[in-house]
Amino acid sequence: MLKHLIVSLYSYQGLAAIILASTITRAATVTANAAELVLSSSFVISSTPTTRTYDWTIDQLTGAPDGFEKSMLVVNGQYPGPLIEANQGDTIVVKVQNNLVNGTSIHWHGILQNGTNWEDGPVGVSQCPIPPGGSFTYNFTLNGAEQYGTYWYHAHRGGQYADGIAGPLVVHSVNDPLVRGTDFDVDQVVVLSDNYHSMSAVILDALINDADGFQGSIAAPAPNSGLINGVGVYNCSLASATDTCTTNSPLEIELPPNSKVRLRFISVSAHAMFRVSATGQRYSVILDTSSDVSGDSFFLRSHINTDCFGASHADLDSAVLAIIRIVDTNGTASTDTPTSADWSDVTDGACLDLDEGLLVPRVSIDAPTTVDQTGVLNMTFAADADNDLRWNINGVTFETFIYDPLLLQVMNGSTIDSTKIPYLQADSVQTIDIILNNILAVEHPCEYRVVQRLKCDDLN
Repeated sequence: MLKHLIVSLYSYQGLAAIILASTITRAATVTANAAELVLSSSFVISSTPTTRTYDWTIDQLTGAPDGFEKSMLVVNGQYPGPLIEANQGDTIVVKVQNNLVNGTSIHWHGILQNGTNWEDGPVGVSQCPIPPGGSFTYNFTLNGAEQYGTYWYHAHRGGQYADGIAGPLVVHSVNDPLVRGTDFDVDQVVVLSDNYHSMSAVILDALINDADGFQGSIAAPAPNSGLINGVGVYNCSLASATDTCTTNSPLEIELPPNSKVRLRFISVSAHAMFRVSATGQRYSVILDTSSDVSGDSFFLRSHINTDCFGASHADLDSAVLAIIRIVDTNGTASTDTPTSADWSDVTDGACLDLDEGLLVPRVSIDAPTTVDQTGVLNMTFAADADNDLRWNINGVTFETFIYDPLLLQVMNGSTIDSTKIPYLQADSVQTIDIILNNILAVEHPCEYRVVQRLKCDDLN
């Protein structure tokens, strides 16, 4: 039985030489899975639990999500990865076959894993990697009191999820305040992602081992394009003569008139911050098409905030578009390019999250009024003993024990090495007030890997 709760915080540049080979690309083409991202109205939302089983194969294939052909790591040959759709209380069983030349793992982003810590997925934290040619079966239950809504999954070794191992996970509940058939008629998943033409292994290798960084910069690189549901547009005139690039068209989403559409936005971005609007429409979570008729069309706009980048973004079109076409069951969708204009909202500027004061949760959960301990964590960027630049927390750079995960160390009664792992410790169930100070003058996102997770992007 676990005697300690380990809270580990880390950044990608703090990874200790997880440099993954990417030399084998199988001759196949990655497909988009846009059709399954319109959730079926026949899915039964129920409080009666069941077991849902999935078989996944992870391969390295050739894809061109923005028209530029590149190597990708994908689940079942598609990007985004296969949809997992379940009810609160269901048990999820996923058998993962790893056909890569490197180990991998899957993390279930936002899923509590209270009592099934070993199913959480981060390599070196809760598990060893799934070896090349090997398989692993994840088995966990969606049993949290508030464990419903829109989530996602992704690879959790090195930067593999930036290469394509990511997809949506939707959990329905009879307690969801948004009710299908009452509050909305159509349930649409919208996955936003940044797209790199280079494999993450190449990028990480250069950032960690090359004095000049990647493409001449020690800053994390900007993406080459943005994608909506796995589809984007790259300017092929910027590709080299040795590249294969075909001009893409934006993603098209068909919606019925006189309907309310629930848009489940998921950002699986590795680095870019997206701001989203549906021009010509007013929306937050629900898009109302009651003022539209069959044949109308308008843009769904997402904008990448380029002020978040420290590296060049010369080939990036920061406006990432999809086309929403209104069509009824007997009608024909327009093929015209929409003429809807953008809002005047400022989409660049300070690399900060939304003003939380403008957001009101539909399900309010009060924060604890008392805490058992307070942890102060100071995050900065400095040279290590080898004069390599590394992120660190309280002067310690996170070191990944790939084949000796922290969870295993704790279960074996070992003491976590505080010179290699920055951590907070609780000897019982506690409430901890974590104060995270960003010492640098640049923004840096973080994630708390605890029983419940809190994403933070607005750091002071």
